[in-house]
Amino acid sequence: MKHHQSEEITDLEHCVANTQGGSQPYVLVLGGSIANPQQVFTIVEKTILPQNSLLKAVDICLKLVYVFDIHYQPKCSGAWQFLENVVYEFKGVVRSNLLHDFCMPCMALSDL
Repeated sequence: MKHHQSEEITDLEHCVANTQGGSQPYVLVLGGSIANPQQVFTIVEKTILPQNSLLKAVDICLKLVYVFDIHYQPKCSGAWQFLENVVYEFKGVVRSNLLHDFCMPCMALSDL
């Protein structure tokens, strides 16, 4: 992160604080592209956790969901279940009632 981002971070904090969607963790990508983002965060309970990469942000997000047994939102449950079952090989986990509001779409914002 650059040194002169304190104003940008304040704007990010304001944006996250005013986002609806509860306490479910999500990934936020700022600037650049999904393949090469400038900044990546995992957001949980309106707390901003800066990450070094998109992969790390997704990793932390999935592990938070898993540990707190949060149900996936239907429109993104397939992707999260794939990561959970195929990539991480979490065995013996049966998730039911996948209607819980979990996933805010990853946002790629070029300039805040």
